[in-house]
Amino acid sequence: MWTGTWQTTYGEIILRQVGNKVSGEYIRGRGIFDGELDLTGKVLKGKFTNTVRSKEGNFIFNLESNNTFEGKWGWDSSIDIKWNGTLHIETNMNGESFRTLEEDTFGNPNELLRFVLHSTKNIEDNDFLKSIDIALGGIALKYIPNLLKISDKFWESYKNQKNKIYSFDYKTKKIIKEIDTSYLLSDIEIREKTKLSENKLPPRIPILINKVMPNLEKDFPNLPLELKKHKFFILTLPYYLDDFKNETCNLNGTLFDISYLLKHDIKLDSVSPDLEYEYIKPLSSFSENKDCSNVSGDWHLKNIRFDTVPNNIDGSGVRIGHPDTGWTPHPELNFKNNYSENYDLSSDVNIFDVNSESAEEAVPSGNNPLFQYHHGTSTGGLLISKHEYEDNNGDKKDSKVKGIATGATVVSIRAINSVIRVGTITLTSAISKAIEEDVDIISLSVGGIPFFSLEWLIKIAVWKNIIVVAAAGNYSQMIVAPASYSDCIAVGGSTMDDLPWVGSAYNIPLIFNSKLDISAPSKNICVPSWKGRGAIVRSGNGTSYATAIVAGAAALWLQTFNRNTLINQLSGGNSLQELFRAHLHKTAREPSGWNTLINGPGILDLSNLLKLKSLPNPSIYPFPPVIDKLDDFFGMNLEGSVGNRFFPPAWLPVVFGDRIDSVLDEGGEELVSILLSNPELVSIINSLGEDIEEVEEIIDTVVDTGGEVLNDAIDIVENSTRVVVNTIVRGLSNGVKAITGWFL
Repeated sequence: MWTGTWQTTYGEIILRQVGNKVSGEYIRGRGIFDGELDLTGKVLKGKFTNTVRSKEGNFIFNLESNNTFEGKWGWDSSIDIKWNGTLHIETNMNGESFRTLEEDTFGNPNELLRFVLHSTKNIEDNDFLKSIDIALGGIALKYIPNLLKISDKFWESYKNQKNKIYSFDYKTKKIIKEIDTSYLLSDIEIREKTKLSENKLPPRIPILINKVMPNLEKDFPNLPLELKKHKFFILTLPYYLDDFKNETCNLNGTLFDISYLLKHDIKLDSVSPDLEYEYIKPLSSFSENKDCSNVSGDWHLKNIRFDTVPNNIDGSGVRIGHPDTGWTPHPELNFKNNYSENYDLSSDVNIFDVNSESAEEAVPSGNNPLFQYHHGTSTGGLLISKHEYEDNNGDKKDSKVKGIATGATVVSIRAINSVIRVGTITLTSAISKAIEEDVDIISLSVGGIPFFSLEWLIKIAVWKNIIVVAAAGNYSQMIVAPASYSDCIAVGGSTMDDLPWVGSAYNIPLIFNSKLDISAPSKNICVPSWKGRGAIVRSGNGTSYATAIVAGAAALWLQTFNRNTLINQLSGGNSLQELFRAHLHKTAREPSGWNTLINGPGILDLSNLLKLKSLPNPSIYPFPPVIDKLDDFFGMNLEGSVGNRFFPPAWLPVVFGDRIDSVLDEGGEELVSILLSNPELVSIINSLGEDIEEVEEIIDTVVDTGGEVLNDAIDIVENSTRVVVNTIVRGLSNGVKAITGWFL
């Protein structure tokens, strides 16, 4: 009765009822409720604690209906201040009410099946929900029959268990991890649901629908039509991802098959599954020289000419959105007694755990060598670590970590867990939060597959004159998303010897249409980390670190030239992002022998970047350095309404010939996900691309005779190529296999 999210006189509160006990929180987790119901269940009395002020008060709420309460509160025995609330209700496709997850979340990642629905049409809520319900009935019968066994009690159980997921054995109907409430239907109810689904009638699946940026038009009334017309929804199914993995032989292909069916049945522009396996990951790793003892802690500063930065320029007044693993109270992040002047802890967000309102990451962490712990601490240190720090005893110590923008403010967004994977929807949510928190820069040291909603949000961020900097990728060759989007500034890696870092992604002319904007130090970089409960500094490699360095440089740039002044000088068709990009290109340092075609314009050079005489004229559009900017690499065509449509790089028309449009419309996103999860295939494409005529000859044979001759055609390259291609083809959805002619 009381469980749910309530909009109240003092903002949103979240309550959970177990028996006659009710607990919860308010003010984004900074206040705690603890109360008890009377015999009627309609009067809730108890205490609340303001954890910020360490002060306790009393409250009494009277339930006036199922959806509203009238109440009062006070700091002492006199409870006389009004506190009223209304339950947030959403309606499922059968017209029944159910409570959603918290309004500002997309649900816990890595647990439930989720899809992003994209439409450019005007959608009536009731019709939209009904069409989803009907479509899901048939899909459930074919792909997820156990979905029909779940009752509407799922979400109540989910919230009562604080959003923790417990798996069921669907054959024995026993809970693998014991909880109090079962949400499985009886056999009779399951049969009734199945009959409804077979007859294409609503089968009562208790789904959740959340709109991405629901207040978009209200918050941004002047948003251009080409951005405003796109609507994205997160569809969450009450089914465990781990269970689905165990039941599905071809996980990715099946997820895309479900997406294609939803798209066609509901008549959407696109539907994308939440690919949260290992496609999007932090782009860094630690070196063998873990203690940084043989590495100069400031070589990266010398390399980018940091010594020329004026003493009064430190990024003060600039807010940097930082989607990563979160923050820790490391002294190199300028924390002392759990406080850092560089972190806005009132605005930090935990996307990964809806039960935590803090972006703080646990210390100590685990010791699995495959996990990526405290990545946000490492990249955060390069953003703002002061060049000396004061420990908890007040003693001054020289810092081994040298940050770039030591006066900037970081808004930490915990969007990556300790494991090296994060959902594409989770990253979408993180960008949305960064925009809402009015940051000036977004530093993205993560990368993976392209995602429509992610690119759309980045375009909105750039329209808002937020500078978005992203890592190009490690050992992936092709530049990963979101760096591959033309709206992002793509950052590659360089070394102490002014060479491209061997692990950095790079430009592949004629093969992929994305290109590097700048390179920065990324090898043997001293960064903060932890060993058990001990704060340490260690050496790391990766374009993650180059990205943090460039984001810090952007903060210095905004302070130097004054962000508001620059915006006021921009011409109508330009953005602050393009001005910064043009300035980066113009002032990049090009070492002897540097291949600008492959590795971009050069290495970050602050000595020129912060000089007024080198700043391009903000009133001129387009900027000369980016006049020939290529279209997005596999990005969403926001100028039209075609779903699942990607801008084709040069090699794709060669591969698919006349079928290129239908292939990209139906399965472009899936093909890119396959490429990005198979770096060997990118190497093959790259090597074949050196002789485009040879590629044409091979592919023409495949297209003319069908997929069955693919193996023979590929014999031109190594035998391992054939193995890779066969493996990839087997992982495709049935839909893409039919379109491409790959039936292996």
